[in-house]
Amino acid sequence: MRNPVFDVLRFLLIIPIVSLHMRIIMGASSGNPLEPVAWYTVPVFIILSFYFRRKKPLAVRLQRLIIPFLFWSAVGFLISPRLVSVRNGILQLTTGQIVDTPLYYLLILASFTLIAKFMDMLPRLLTVLLYAGIVLGAFTLEYSGLNARVFSPKLPAVARTYGRFAELIVFVPAGLAFSWLAGRSLSRLWLMLVPLAFLILSALAAIILPGTSGFHFGGLPVAFGASAIFSVFLFLSDMKLPNRVSAAFLFLGKYTFGVYLTHYLIILSVVTLIPQAIPFISGHYAVSLLLFLFLSYTFAAALDRGTMGHAAKLVS
Repeated sequence: MRNPVFDVLRFLLIIPIVSLHMRIIMGASSGNPLEPVAWYTVPVFIILSFYFRRKKPLAVRLQRLIIPFLFWSAVGFLISPRLVSVRNGILQLTTGQIVDTPLYYLLILASFTLIAKFMDMLPRLLTVLLYAGIVLGAFTLEYSGLNARVFSPKLPAVARTYGRFAELIVFVPAGLAFSWLAGRSLSRLWLMLVPLAFLILSALAAIILPGTSGFHFGGLPVAFGASAIFSVFLFLSDMKLPNRVSAAFLFLGKYTFGVYLTHYLIILSVVTLIPQAIPFISGHYAVSLLLFLFLSYTFAAALDRGTMGHAAKLVS
């Protein structure tokens, strides 16, 4: 049974991502007011994924990552045949960064899923200690600059994928910790204090600590901020929404995955096929954002329902 409150979160997270990629495709250096929020979205998606991880078997979770990865990689090469080469094929399979859609996230999530499965086989205390070591090690790599120094000179595709590995792995134990927290019999007061505590920690970290030279998702301010965002919706998760509102967000939440996988290709196709639209997009950013969200959701839902659910794994 899906919780519509978390589908509200999924929908709100996809908006800054589409907005960010609009700016990148348009080649603009600024003009996207949602961009600062965009760097919290992938961390929150990872927290959300591992919060619900135990509801699906490992094989099912991996299939829902690898099958869309292979399909949309092939589509990306068909749309941009100039990218087709043996070298790029290998790089796409190992980084997810060659074709014009952000598929690296699926590879990273698959690797995190395997790591979490391995951790499940260990004694509980050892698992907790290892996760603590991973978090400490990841932040050490980030704040020492070692992570950036190792990956920045690499091929851009390698740097953008594996440079983000250390930044994003800390959100795996965060999602698991929130899942554990939700299973406790805590009062609403305690659940309300959790996001407040994370917001304060995020602000203090941003003021006191130096920034990290990395790949956008690093640093304690992002970690605490993403945790604060998720914990707000965890606190609200018992809220009952009106039936029509709930149904709307269930639809939007269901196809957020498809929007993530297809929006970049849709925006790129529109800009390439209709270059006359570029001035309108640049001058009417909010309207264009809504239009691309509408097109992406429509495409994802049409692909699912038009194939009578056979393509569901590709978009939902």
